[in-house]
Amino acid sequence: MKQVLIIDTPAAFREFLKVKLQDEDVVVETAECKRDAFTRMVSLLPDVIIIDADVSIPNLLTFLQNKAKDPNASSIPVIVIGKPLNAQYAALFARLNILKYFNKPVKFDILFSFLSSILHISCYIDPTDSIVDIHLNNDIIMLEIARGLNRDKIALLKYKLGELINDNNIVAPKLILILTGIEMSYRDGINIEYLLDTLLDGNRIHKKNLKVLSFDSFTARLIAGHDKYSGIEIVTNLTNILHSLTETSNSVNTQDLVSNKILTQTNTETSDAIEAHFWDDGKNQIPSSKKTAYKIAVVDDDAASANFLKSILQPIHADCDIYLSGRAFIDAMQTTSYDLIFLDLIMPELTGFDILTMLKAQESTVPVIVCSADTERADIQKALSKGARQFIMKPIKTSVVLNKALACLSS
Repeated sequence: MKQVLIIDTPAAFREFLKVKLQDEDVVVETAECKRDAFTRMVSLLPDVIIIDADVSIPNLLTFLQNKAKDPNASSIPVIVIGKPLNAQYAALFARLNILKYFNKPVKFDILFSFLSSILHISCYIDPTDSIVDIHLNNDIIMLEIARGLNRDKIALLKYKLGELINDNNIVAPKLILILTGIEMSYRDGINIEYLLDTLLDGNRIHKKNLKVLSFDSFTARLIAGHDKYSGIEIVTNLTNILHSLTETSNSVNTQDLVSNKILTQTNTETSDAIEAHFWDDGKNQIPSSKKTAYKIAVVDDDAASANFLKSILQPIHADCDIYLSGRAFIDAMQTTSYDLIFLDLIMPELTGFDILTMLKAQESTVPVIVCSADTERADIQKALSKGARQFIMKPIKTSVVLNKALACLSS
């Protein structure tokens, strides 16, 4: 199993990185450069090391020099992230065989692409075009999301919000969510819920202190129609939000906030984690020429499981056909083409293994994601050897299904 050692990175960056890598079955360990990094490295001998250079350059240089002297650890690739280096430190790092140096803010698409090539994994990043801006104005957190809802940026918000609240000792945080120029439909419902659930996670922000500024009618109906979002106010006027949030507080001047366009950061410096770029210059995005509805087959004799998968795939504009037997699917394949196949292994008459064998004999290029409760390692390896692109164990997780599906579709 692959291992990554993360040293001295900011909390939001570290936790997001851990979740993404663990989804790919990569073991992630952490350490501090000045305390236990060298010991951890020698005991683990990880496949790659990721270090933040901004904590302490002297400690980092000492660590790298000691690493170079150790015969077992000297060849371990090192990725460093940090502010742009001056010529002196750049020369030192070059001599210490740093594999790659990423300037902050980190471009996650490039970082994960680089990690994928080193670890031989397929680490997916949501390609949805989205701009996320977050900062603090006294005890009010301003969060603006424009263009679209990117699930990876939403996931990163979970850690960023906790970091912002803890670092500034905010007892009762108030949050204004501004959705700029985003028009939603029922297909986006799962992402809106994911965003709201992330903001409310752990009761750090109470529903009465979460205000949503949006002109989108679907978003308003979704919030109003969910009991779990009862208490969240959605409005179309910024001044109304500010009055409702500041009526019991003398520390915030409503008129000043409006005149400063509300998105001006005051009195605090946030880390650059949320400003990290994704899918730089539109690279690796799902081609725009692709038809809007992906044709996906779900082959599973369990109707409830198949329909659950179908509901999960709605946000990516998937047109799903459900087959409750392998025979029905094979017959349909004679006249219907698919962009992706979700396949259960344990089925009567024709098993998932039988179907994989048939598809391979037909030289089918349609990617197959096996989704099964069968967790025997030999069976997983057998399915992959027969041509399955990915393996998801039941019970399934929404985020894993979406990530794996989009990774196959975009490839």
